[in-house]
Amino acid sequence: MKKDIRALILEDNTSDADLLIRHLRKSGLSFVTKIVDSRNIFEESLDTFLPDIILSDYALPSFDAVSAFKIVKDRSLNIPFVIISGTIGEENAVMLIKEGVTDYVSKNNFSSLIQKINRALKEAEELVQKEELIEKLKIQKDCSTA
Repeated sequence: MKKDIRALILEDNTSDADLLIRHLRKSGLSFVTKIVDSRNIFEESLDTFLPDIILSDYALPSFDAVSAFKIVKDRSLNIPFVIISGTIGEENAVMLIKEGVTDYVSKNNFSSLIQKINRALKEAEELVQKEELIEKLKIQKDCSTA
């Protein structure tokens, strides 16, 4: 796993963002964060900040996690997407996880956050390794049939 995890945080509430960052610091994870609160800055950050993981509030005044996740999906980015919210509701969380969101953590209970982040990053890393292996096998196959 990378030494410094690049966490893009989609959050409009400064207190909630500070609480999340404090929790990450206490965990001992080595990370760099960027906090965004709008669609334009979120999209720009995908290209410039190059996050390893996205931690997103469910609802912001002008943007939301569903739209943010759709952008990530439409760009075919392999970035774990964890929703951290107190307002999503279990039904919505389950629906989004079925759609491909990595996980959900309640703002009222951060106890599982670090475990979920570590699992999400590990799964993303394994997927990259699998894709690299498939590509190598394709190249080998092409070379042997040429």
